[in-house]
Amino acid sequence: MSIKKRLAAAACAVIMAASLVSCGKDTMHICSTENYDVNAGVYIYFVLNEINNQMYSIYYSTGSVPEDILAASYGDGTLTVGEHAEQFAYTNCVEMVAVAEKFKELGLEFTEDELEIIEDTVEQAWDKEYYESLGIAKSSLTQIQEFSTMNDKVFAAYYFEGGIEEVTDEDINKHLTDNYLCFKMIAIDKGEDSSEASKRAKEYLAMTEEMEFDEVIAKFEADEEARKEAEKKEEDKKDDSSKTDSSSKTDSSSETDSSSETDSSSEADSSSETDSSSETDSSSETDSSSETDSSSKTDSSSATDDKDDKEEEETDYNIIINKTSKSYSELEVVKHVDEKMEDGDIETFEDDDCWYVIQKLDPVKHEKYSKDNREALISEMKSEDFEKMVDSWVESYNVTRNEKAYKRYSAEDIYEDYQDYAEKNR
Repeated sequence: MSIKKRLAAAACAVIMAASLVSCGKDTMHICSTENYDVNAGVYIYFVLNEINNQMYSIYYSTGSVPEDILAASYGDGTLTVGEHAEQFAYTNCVEMVAVAEKFKELGLEFTEDELEIIEDTVEQAWDKEYYESLGIAKSSLTQIQEFSTMNDKVFAAYYFEGGIEEVTDEDINKHLTDNYLCFKMIAIDKGEDSSEASKRAKEYLAMTEEMEFDEVIAKFEADEEARKEAEKKEEDKKDDSSKTDSSSKTDSSSETDSSSETDSSSEADSSSETDSSSETDSSSETDSSSETDSSSKTDSSSATDDKDDKEEEETDYNIIINKTSKSYSELEVVKHVDEKMEDGDIETFEDDDCWYVIQKLDPVKHEKYSKDNREALISEMKSEDFEKMVDSWVESYNVTRNEKAYKRYSAEDIYEDYQDYAEKNR
Protein backbone atom coordinates (compact mmCIF):
# COMPACT_ATOMS: atom_id res chain seq x y z
CA MET A 1 0.00 0.00 0.00
CA SER A 2 1.40 3.45 -0.88
CA ILE A 3 2.24 6.02 1.77
CA LYS A 4 -0.54 8.23 0.39
CA LYS A 5 -3.13 5.55 1.09
CA ARG A 6 -1.64 4.61 4.44
CA LEU A 7 -1.61 8.20 5.64
CA ALA A 8 -5.15 8.76 4.40
CA ALA A 9 -6.28 5.71 6.33
CA ALA A 10 -4.48 6.86 9.42
CA ALA A 11 -5.95 10.34 9.20
CA CYS A 12 -9.49 8.99 8.99
CA ALA A 13 -9.16 6.37 11.71
CA VAL A 14 -10.94 6.87 15.00
CA ILE A 15 -7.90 5.55 16.85
CA MET A 16 -4.98 7.82 16.05
CA ALA A 17 -1.44 7.88 17.29
CA ALA A 18 0.15 10.48 19.52
CA SER A 19 3.30 10.94 21.56
CA LEU A 20 3.64 9.39 24.98
CA VAL A 21 2.71 11.57 27.91
CA SER A 22 4.99 9.99 30.45
CA CYS A 23 7.85 8.53 28.43
CA GLY A 24 11.42 9.52 29.02
CA LYS A 25 12.83 12.46 27.08
CA ASP A 26 15.27 10.26 25.19
CA THR A 27 12.46 8.05 23.89
CA MET A 28 9.92 10.71 22.94
CA HIS A 29 10.69 10.33 19.23
CA ILE A 30 10.97 7.25 17.08
CA CYS A 31 12.93 8.82 14.19
CA SER A 32 14.23 12.20 13.11
CA THR A 33 15.66 14.33 10.33
CA GLU A 34 17.33 17.73 10.47
CA ASN A 35 14.00 19.58 10.78
CA TYR A 36 11.44 17.04 11.98
CA ASP A 37 10.89 14.41 14.65
CA VAL A 38 8.21 11.70 14.52
CA ASN A 39 6.67 11.18 17.94
CA ALA A 40 6.94 7.72 19.47
CA GLY A 41 3.16 7.67 19.75
CA VAL A 42 2.82 7.77 15.97
CA TYR A 43 4.82 4.56 15.88
CA ILE A 44 2.66 3.08 18.63
CA TYR A 45 -0.47 3.86 16.65
CA PHE A 46 0.82 2.13 13.52
CA VAL A 47 1.89 -0.94 15.49
CA LEU A 48 -1.48 -1.30 17.18
CA ASN A 49 -3.45 -0.52 14.03
CA GLU A 50 -1.58 -3.14 12.02
CA ILE A 51 -2.03 -5.80 14.70
CA ASN A 52 -5.77 -5.19 14.57
CA ASN A 53 -5.74 -5.24 10.76
CA GLN A 54 -4.01 -8.62 10.78
CA MET A 55 -6.41 -9.92 13.39
CA TYR A 56 -9.40 -9.08 11.20
CA SER A 57 -7.67 -10.47 8.12
CA ILE A 58 -6.95 -13.79 9.82
CA TYR A 59 -10.47 -13.98 11.21
CA TYR A 60 -12.13 -13.40 7.84
CA SER A 61 -9.89 -15.90 6.08
CA THR A 62 -9.98 -18.67 8.71
CA GLY A 63 -13.05 -17.94 10.84
CA SER A 64 -11.06 -17.67 14.08
CA VAL A 65 -8.38 -15.58 15.76
CA PRO A 66 -5.21 -17.14 17.20
CA GLU A 67 -5.00 -17.02 20.97
CA ASP A 68 -1.61 -15.29 20.64
CA ILE A 69 -2.11 -12.97 17.68
CA LEU A 70 1.41 -11.54 17.91
CA ALA A 71 2.98 -14.98 17.48
CA ALA A 72 0.80 -15.87 14.52
CA SER A 73 2.51 -16.32 11.17
CA TYR A 74 2.50 -13.40 8.73
CA GLY A 75 2.86 -13.67 4.95
CA ASP A 76 5.27 -16.40 3.90
CA GLY A 77 5.95 -17.27 7.51
CA THR A 78 9.32 -15.56 7.86
CA LEU A 79 7.78 -13.01 10.25
CA THR A 80 5.24 -13.13 13.04
CA VAL A 81 2.38 -10.64 13.14
CA GLY A 82 4.15 -8.81 15.96
CA GLU A 83 7.42 -8.51 14.00
CA HIS A 84 5.58 -7.42 10.88
CA ALA A 85 3.62 -4.76 12.81
CA GLU A 86 6.86 -3.26 14.16
CA GLN A 87 8.47 -3.13 10.71
CA PHE A 88 5.33 -1.78 9.10
CA ALA A 89 4.96 0.95 11.73
CA TYR A 90 8.56 2.11 11.52
CA THR A 91 8.51 2.22 7.72
CA ASN A 92 5.44 4.46 7.87
CA CYS A 93 7.10 6.79 10.34
CA VAL A 94 10.23 7.08 8.23
CA GLU A 95 8.25 7.85 5.10
CA MET A 96 6.22 10.48 6.93
CA VAL A 97 9.24 12.43 8.10
CA ALA A 98 10.80 12.25 4.61
CA VAL A 99 7.63 13.73 3.11
CA ALA A 100 7.68 16.47 5.75
CA GLU A 101 11.23 17.40 4.70
CA LYS A 102 10.20 17.56 1.05
CA PHE A 103 7.22 19.74 2.05
CA LYS A 104 9.64 22.21 3.65
CA GLU A 105 12.09 22.03 0.75
CA LEU A 106 9.37 22.87 -1.78
CA GLY A 107 8.33 25.89 0.28
CA LEU A 108 4.81 24.60 0.82
CA GLU A 109 2.56 25.90 3.58
CA PHE A 110 -0.80 25.08 5.13
CA THR A 111 -3.77 27.26 4.31
CA GLU A 112 -6.01 28.61 7.06
CA ASP A 113 -8.73 26.19 5.97
CA GLU A 114 -6.34 23.24 6.19
CA LEU A 115 -5.21 24.24 9.67
CA GLU A 116 -8.84 24.54 10.77
CA ILE A 117 -9.64 21.08 9.38
CA ILE A 118 -6.64 19.61 11.19
CA GLU A 119 -7.72 21.19 14.46
CA ASP A 120 -11.35 20.10 14.07
CA THR A 121 -10.34 16.52 13.22
CA VAL A 122 -8.14 16.29 16.29
CA GLU A 123 -10.89 17.62 18.55
CA GLN A 124 -13.41 15.13 17.20
CA ALA A 125 -11.00 12.20 17.55
CA TRP A 126 -9.68 12.97 21.00
CA ASP A 127 -10.76 10.49 23.69
CA LYS A 128 -8.83 11.46 26.80
CA GLU A 129 -9.45 8.27 28.78
CA TYR A 130 -8.54 5.96 25.92
CA TYR A 131 -5.44 7.77 24.68
CA GLU A 132 -3.98 8.51 28.06
CA SER A 133 -4.51 4.91 29.17
CA LEU A 134 -2.07 4.04 26.39
CA GLY A 135 0.25 6.92 27.30
CA ILE A 136 -0.86 9.00 24.32
CA ALA A 137 -0.91 12.80 24.27
CA LYS A 138 -3.21 15.01 22.24
CA SER A 139 -0.34 16.86 20.54
CA SER A 140 0.57 13.96 18.27
CA LEU A 141 -2.97 13.69 16.94
CA THR A 142 -2.18 17.05 15.41
CA GLN A 143 1.15 15.75 14.11
CA ILE A 144 -0.33 12.82 12.26
CA GLN A 145 -2.97 15.07 10.69
CA GLU A 146 -0.30 17.53 9.62
CA PHE A 147 1.82 14.78 8.07
CA SER A 148 -1.20 13.52 6.13
CA THR A 149 -1.94 16.98 4.74
CA MET A 150 1.73 17.47 3.88
CA ASN A 151 1.66 14.23 1.92
CA ASP A 152 -1.34 15.36 -0.14
CA LYS A 153 0.21 18.74 -0.87
CA VAL A 154 3.57 17.29 -1.90
CA PHE A 155 1.82 14.79 -4.19
CA ALA A 156 -0.16 17.64 -5.76
CA ALA A 157 3.01 19.72 -6.18
CA TYR A 158 4.48 16.95 -8.30
CA TYR A 159 1.58 15.71 -10.39
CA PHE A 160 -1.33 18.16 -10.48
CA GLU A 161 -1.64 21.11 -12.87
CA GLY A 162 1.59 23.11 -13.01
CA GLY A 163 3.42 20.44 -11.01
CA ILE A 164 7.04 19.34 -11.22
CA GLU A 165 6.03 16.20 -13.16
CA GLU A 166 2.58 17.36 -14.23
CA VAL A 167 0.24 14.67 -15.52
CA THR A 168 -1.09 15.82 -18.89
CA ASP A 169 -4.41 15.19 -20.60
CA GLU A 170 -2.60 12.81 -22.93
CA ASP A 171 -1.30 10.82 -19.95
CA ILE A 172 -4.80 10.55 -18.52
CA ASN A 173 -6.28 9.53 -21.87
CA LYS A 174 -3.71 6.75 -22.22
CA HIS A 175 -4.52 5.53 -18.72
CA LEU A 176 -8.22 5.48 -19.55
CA THR A 177 -7.62 3.60 -22.80
CA ASP A 178 -5.44 0.99 -21.13
CA ASN A 179 -7.47 0.44 -17.97
CA TYR A 180 -11.06 1.58 -18.39
CA LEU A 181 -14.24 0.43 -20.11
CA CYS A 182 -17.06 2.75 -21.09
CA PHE A 183 -20.45 1.49 -22.25
CA LYS A 184 -24.19 2.06 -22.16
CA MET A 185 -26.34 -0.81 -21.09
CA ILE A 186 -29.96 -1.86 -20.75
CA ALA A 187 -30.45 -4.76 -18.31
CA ILE A 188 -33.62 -6.83 -18.54
CA ASP A 189 -34.21 -9.09 -15.55
CA LYS A 190 -35.02 -12.64 -16.61
CA GLY A 191 -37.36 -13.21 -13.71
CA GLU A 192 -39.29 -16.44 -14.27
CA ASP A 193 -39.36 -16.12 -18.07
CA SER A 194 -35.95 -15.98 -19.74
CA SER A 195 -37.50 -16.28 -23.22
CA GLU A 196 -39.56 -13.13 -22.69
CA ALA A 197 -36.48 -11.21 -21.53
CA SER A 198 -34.58 -12.46 -24.58
CA LYS A 199 -37.39 -11.36 -26.88
CA ARG A 200 -37.44 -7.87 -25.38
CA ALA A 201 -33.64 -7.55 -25.64
CA LYS A 202 -33.78 -8.39 -29.34
CA GLU A 203 -36.56 -5.86 -29.87
CA TYR A 204 -34.51 -3.08 -28.28
CA LEU A 205 -31.46 -4.15 -30.27
CA ALA A 206 -33.49 -3.82 -33.47
CA MET A 207 -34.52 -0.30 -32.47
CA THR A 208 -30.87 0.79 -32.41
CA GLU A 209 -30.78 0.43 -36.21
CA GLU A 210 -33.02 3.48 -36.55
CA MET A 211 -32.64 5.25 -33.21
CA GLU A 212 -29.78 6.61 -31.09
CA PHE A 213 -28.96 4.37 -28.14
CA ASP A 214 -30.04 7.09 -25.70
CA GLU A 215 -33.45 7.16 -27.42
CA VAL A 216 -33.72 3.39 -27.04
CA ILE A 217 -32.84 3.75 -23.35
CA ALA A 218 -35.62 6.34 -23.00
CA LYS A 219 -38.03 3.94 -24.70
CA PHE A 220 -36.95 1.15 -22.34
CA GLU A 221 -37.52 3.39 -19.31
CA ALA A 222 -40.98 4.36 -20.54
CA ASP A 223 -41.84 0.71 -21.15
CA GLU A 224 -40.64 -0.26 -17.68
CA GLU A 225 -42.74 2.50 -16.13
CA ALA A 226 -45.82 1.39 -18.07
CA ARG A 227 -45.23 -2.25 -17.16
CA LYS A 228 -44.93 -1.45 -13.47
CA GLU A 229 -48.05 0.71 -13.60
CA ALA A 230 -50.00 -2.11 -15.22
CA GLU A 231 -48.78 -4.53 -12.56
CA LYS A 232 -49.81 -2.09 -9.84
CA LYS A 233 -53.31 -1.71 -11.32
CA GLU A 234 -53.65 -5.48 -11.49
CA GLU A 235 -52.65 -5.76 -7.85
CA ASP A 236 -55.12 -3.01 -6.92
CA LYS A 237 -57.91 -4.87 -8.73
CA LYS A 238 -57.10 -8.02 -6.79
CA ASP A 239 -57.11 -6.08 -3.54
CA ASP A 240 -60.47 -4.47 -4.39
CA SER A 241 -61.93 -7.86 -5.30
CA SER A 242 -60.70 -9.29 -2.02
CA LYS A 243 -62.25 -6.42 -0.09
CA THR A 244 -65.58 -6.86 -1.93
CA ASP A 245 -65.70 -10.57 -1.11
CA SER A 246 -64.92 -9.83 2.51
CA SER A 247 -67.62 -7.12 2.63
CA SER A 248 -70.25 -9.48 1.15
CA LYS A 249 -69.49 -12.11 3.77
CA THR A 250 -69.75 -9.49 6.50
CA ASP A 251 -73.11 -8.20 5.19
CA SER A 252 -74.51 -11.74 4.97
CA SER A 253 -73.38 -12.46 8.49
CA SER A 254 -74.98 -9.23 9.72
CA GLU A 255 -78.32 -10.09 8.13
CA THR A 256 -78.31 -13.53 9.75
CA ASP A 257 -77.45 -12.05 13.12
CA SER A 258 -80.16 -9.40 12.73
CA SER A 259 -82.79 -12.03 11.88
CA SER A 260 -81.79 -14.12 14.85
CA GLU A 261 -81.97 -11.13 17.14
CA THR A 262 -85.42 -10.19 15.81
CA ASP A 263 -86.80 -13.68 16.42
CA SER A 264 -85.49 -13.86 19.94
CA SER A 265 -86.58 -10.30 20.77
CA SER A 266 -90.09 -10.30 19.26
CA GLU A 267 -91.60 -9.26 22.64
CA ALA A 268 -89.19 -6.30 23.15
CA ASP A 269 -90.75 -2.83 23.40
CA SER A 270 -90.49 -0.05 20.83
CA SER A 271 -88.13 1.98 22.96
CA SER A 272 -85.71 -0.88 23.15
CA GLU A 273 -85.80 -1.30 19.38
CA THR A 274 -85.12 2.41 18.92
CA ASP A 275 -82.14 2.27 21.26
CA SER A 276 -80.80 -0.76 19.46
CA SER A 277 -81.21 1.00 16.13
CA SER A 278 -79.38 4.06 17.39
CA GLU A 279 -76.52 1.99 18.65
CA THR A 280 -76.30 0.18 15.30
CA ASP A 281 -76.27 3.47 13.38
CA SER A 282 -73.58 4.86 15.63
CA SER A 283 -71.49 1.75 15.16
CA SER A 284 -71.88 1.94 11.38
CA GLU A 285 -70.77 5.56 11.29
CA THR A 286 -67.72 4.75 13.38
CA ASP A 287 -66.79 1.79 11.18
CA SER A 288 -67.26 3.88 8.04
CA SER A 289 -65.10 6.67 9.40
CA SER A 290 -62.45 4.18 10.47
CA GLU A 291 -62.36 2.59 7.02
CA THR A 292 -62.05 6.01 5.37
CA ASP A 293 -59.17 7.06 7.63
CA SER A 294 -57.43 3.74 7.10
CA SER A 295 -57.88 3.98 3.35
CA SER A 296 -56.53 7.51 3.32
CA LYS A 297 -53.43 6.49 5.30
CA THR A 298 -52.87 3.49 3.05
CA ASP A 299 -53.07 5.63 -0.09
CA SER A 300 -50.65 8.19 1.36
CA SER A 301 -48.20 5.48 2.44
CA SER A 302 -48.48 3.78 -0.94
CA ALA A 303 -47.74 7.03 -2.75
CA THR A 304 -44.65 7.58 -0.60
CA ASP A 305 -43.47 4.00 -1.10
CA ASP A 306 -43.97 4.30 -4.86
CA LYS A 307 -41.86 7.45 -4.90
CA ASP A 308 -39.09 5.80 -2.87
CA ASP A 309 -39.16 2.71 -5.09
CA LYS A 310 -38.92 4.87 -8.20
CA GLU A 311 -35.91 6.73 -6.83
CA GLU A 312 -34.19 3.47 -5.88
CA GLU A 313 -34.80 1.99 -9.31
CA GLU A 314 -33.41 4.93 -11.27
CA THR A 315 -30.30 3.73 -13.08
CA ASP A 316 -27.29 5.41 -14.64
CA TYR A 317 -27.10 3.75 -18.03
CA ASN A 318 -23.77 5.40 -18.88
CA ILE A 319 -21.10 3.25 -17.26
CA ILE A 320 -17.36 3.80 -16.94
CA ILE A 321 -15.28 1.43 -14.80
CA ASN A 322 -11.70 0.39 -14.16
CA LYS A 323 -11.66 -3.05 -15.72
CA THR A 324 -8.57 -4.04 -13.72
CA SER A 325 -10.50 -3.73 -10.47
CA LYS A 326 -11.18 -7.20 -9.07
CA SER A 327 -14.78 -6.31 -8.22
CA TYR A 328 -15.45 -5.65 -11.92
CA SER A 329 -12.97 -7.84 -13.77
CA GLU A 330 -14.69 -11.07 -12.72
CA LEU A 331 -18.14 -10.05 -14.01
CA GLU A 332 -19.13 -11.90 -17.17
CA VAL A 333 -20.69 -8.82 -18.77
CA VAL A 334 -17.46 -6.85 -18.20
CA LYS A 335 -15.38 -9.63 -19.72
CA HIS A 336 -17.68 -9.70 -22.75
CA VAL A 337 -17.46 -5.95 -23.34
CA ASP A 338 -13.69 -5.96 -22.89
CA GLU A 339 -12.82 -9.06 -24.93
CA LYS A 340 -15.57 -9.42 -27.52
CA MET A 341 -16.64 -5.90 -28.45
CA GLU A 342 -15.08 -2.97 -30.29
CA ASP A 343 -15.85 0.71 -29.75
CA GLY A 344 -19.22 1.49 -31.31
CA ASP A 345 -20.49 -2.11 -31.30
CA ILE A 346 -24.04 -2.75 -30.07
CA GLU A 347 -24.90 -6.30 -28.99
CA THR A 348 -27.07 -8.39 -26.73
CA PHE A 349 -25.54 -10.49 -23.98
CA GLU A 350 -26.94 -12.98 -21.50
CA ASP A 351 -25.76 -13.98 -18.02
CA ASP A 352 -27.46 -15.95 -15.25
CA ASP A 353 -29.70 -13.06 -14.18
CA CYS A 354 -30.30 -10.76 -17.12
CA TRP A 355 -30.38 -10.13 -20.82
CA TYR A 356 -28.44 -7.01 -21.81
CA VAL A 357 -28.34 -4.63 -24.74
CA ILE A 358 -24.88 -3.00 -24.72
CA GLN A 359 -23.16 -0.26 -26.66
CA LYS A 360 -19.39 -0.06 -26.16
CA LEU A 361 -17.83 3.42 -26.18
CA ASP A 362 -14.39 4.99 -26.07
CA PRO A 363 -13.62 6.02 -22.45
CA VAL A 364 -11.49 8.91 -23.68
CA LYS A 365 -14.59 10.50 -25.18
CA HIS A 366 -16.29 10.48 -21.78
CA GLU A 367 -14.81 13.91 -21.09
CA LYS A 368 -17.06 14.70 -18.14
CA TYR A 369 -15.75 11.69 -16.24
CA SER A 370 -12.08 12.55 -16.77
CA LYS A 371 -12.75 16.16 -15.82
CA ASP A 372 -14.78 15.40 -12.68
CA ASN A 373 -12.36 12.68 -11.53
CA ARG A 374 -9.06 14.14 -12.68
CA GLU A 375 -7.33 14.17 -9.30
CA ALA A 376 -8.52 10.67 -8.42
CA LEU A 377 -7.26 9.37 -11.75
CA ILE A 378 -3.88 11.03 -11.24
CA SER A 379 -3.64 9.49 -7.78
CA GLU A 380 -4.46 6.11 -9.30
CA MET A 381 -1.78 6.59 -11.95
CA LYS A 382 1.02 7.95 -9.82
CA SER A 383 0.78 6.36 -6.37
CA GLU A 384 3.48 3.77 -7.10
CA ASP A 385 5.82 6.35 -8.64
CA PHE A 386 5.31 8.59 -5.62
CA GLU A 387 6.10 5.71 -3.27
CA LYS A 388 9.39 5.15 -5.05
CA MET A 389 10.27 8.85 -4.75
CA VAL A 390 9.52 8.80 -1.03
CA ASP A 391 11.88 5.83 -0.63
CA SER A 392 14.64 7.86 -2.27
CA TRP A 393 13.93 10.83 0.00
CA VAL A 394 14.41 8.63 3.07
CA GLU A 395 18.03 8.17 2.00
CA SER A 396 18.68 11.76 0.94
CA TYR A 397 17.28 13.31 4.12
CA ASN A 398 19.23 10.93 6.35
CA VAL A 399 16.40 9.71 8.52
CA THR A 400 17.80 8.32 11.75
CA ARG A 401 16.15 5.85 14.12
CA ASN A 402 16.03 6.34 17.87
CA GLU A 403 17.14 2.87 18.93
CA LYS A 404 16.15 3.38 22.58
CA ALA A 405 12.58 4.22 21.61
CA TYR A 406 12.40 1.44 19.03
CA LYS A 407 13.45 -1.15 21.60
CA ARG A 408 11.30 0.31 24.38
CA TYR A 409 7.98 0.21 22.54
CA SER A 410 7.64 -3.40 21.51
CA ALA A 411 4.53 -4.84 19.91
CA GLU A 412 4.03 -7.00 23.01
CA ASP A 413 4.00 -4.03 25.39
CA ILE A 414 1.79 -1.92 23.13
CA TYR A 415 -0.75 -4.68 22.69
CA GLU A 416 -0.73 -5.49 26.41
CA ASP A 417 -1.64 -1.87 27.24
CA TYR A 418 -4.43 -2.04 24.68
CA GLN A 419 -5.81 -5.25 26.18
CA ASP A 420 -5.64 -3.82 29.70
CA TYR A 421 -7.75 -0.86 28.61
CA ALA A 422 -10.25 -3.12 26.87
CA GLU A 423 -10.55 -5.36 29.96
CA LYS A 424 -11.19 -2.40 32.28
CA ASN A 425 -13.87 -0.97 29.99
CA ARG A 426 -15.91 -4.07 29.26
